[in-house]
Amino acid sequence: MISLLVVLAQLITCTLLGLLLYKVYLLAKGGEFASDDAPLGELYSFRNVLKMEKSRTDNPLFGAKRNEFETTAPGKRIDSFAKAQIFAGLQMLELKQRGVDINNSPKKAWLINAVGFYFFGAATIISKRYDCQKIDLEDILTFLLTRNLDFSYEESQTFIGKAINADHDEAFQDDLYDLGKHAAETWLAKKSVPGDLSLYHAIDEWGLVA
Repeated sequence: MISLLVVLAQLITCTLLGLLLYKVYLLAKGGEFASDDAPLGELYSFRNVLKMEKSRTDNPLFGAKRNEFETTAPGKRIDSFAKAQIFAGLQMLELKQRGVDINNSPKKAWLINAVGFYFFGAATIISKRYDCQKIDLEDILTFLLTRNLDFSYEESQTFIGKAINADHDEAFQDDLYDLGKHAAETWLAKKSVPGDLSLYHAIDEWGLVA
């Protein structure tokens, strides 16, 4: 009887160890770590959220290539995604608390553009903090746009392409981009965003709050 219990315990231990090694393997592949019962696990499964099935050998938007010898460390990649979404989530929460309804606003197009460039600036700073490649910056921004603004993958790529090619009104978008950068820098250093750097303040200053 004791021998049977010992064998069962060994089998259970081996099974758990196998599951752990499998998850570590998925994580090392580039962040495909998913958990059905953990919010952060859902956050990290960005590949599934975005359904990125296309090849990542070449990046036409940033002109970057995924070099197997120059990849972002999996841990840093995951941290950059987590930090970016936490930052974005806090800014979007303030908009909701202040009654800003982007989808039903008569200035929806302007608001989406403003939020997108603000997130672009923030993602730029956060990706640099975690030593990410430019291709990771595109992934981070795509994740923020699809998760917070309900962009489709194709819409996010169109937005990123226009942003990078400066196909926009420089005074407006550049201001939002710079504010996003400064806000992210301050947030990473002090864990808070001053009122004059918040997303709400930025869109209010441009007269986008009804």
